Amino acid sequence: GRISPGKGVVTLADACVRLIEEGMDLELNVAGGQRYVGRSEVATVERALARVPGNRLNRTGNVPVGEFFDRVDLLVCGSTIPEAFGLVAAEAMSAGLPVVVSDAGSLPGVVGEDHPWIFDAGDVDSLAETLRRAIHALTTSDETVQAVIAAARERWRRKYSPEAAAV
Repeated sequence: GRISPGKGVVTLADACVRLIEEGMDLELNVAGGQRYVGRSEVATVERALARVPGNRLNRTGNVPVGEFFDRVDLLVCGSTIPEAFGLVAAEAMSAGLPVVVSDAGSLPGVVGEDHPWIFDAGDVDSLAETLRRAIHALTTSDETVQAVIAAARERWRRKYSPEAAAV
């Protein structure tokens, strides 16, 4: 997708910097491009990404979704603008990839209101706390993560899979 402030890249970069400064061992992987993103927005994103330590930032550019999913342990869909539909969140759910989403637009509806990792759009504090909880679950509680993944995959199957669309 677009690497832009509206997609939450600045909020994500700031939250990651905060967590890294707190001693959390994480890498920020950014996929997508800046086509159709205005110059001032590109500059804003570049300033934010420049704050992430270079050895903790990976920019993959435009790659197939599955290839990107294979590179990450957790996906963040951090839009600050209301999304009409959270396609990447649904794709992550179908792939069994844990996902953190903002409360912008339809994203909470895609993952389900009871999904444990929904944060306030544009709020660095809220995203940092949500990432702490998600990363803690990923690194210490396999049963919790597996339950979240299973619920997300089942939701995808019921609501968004090709079979669900055929009904």
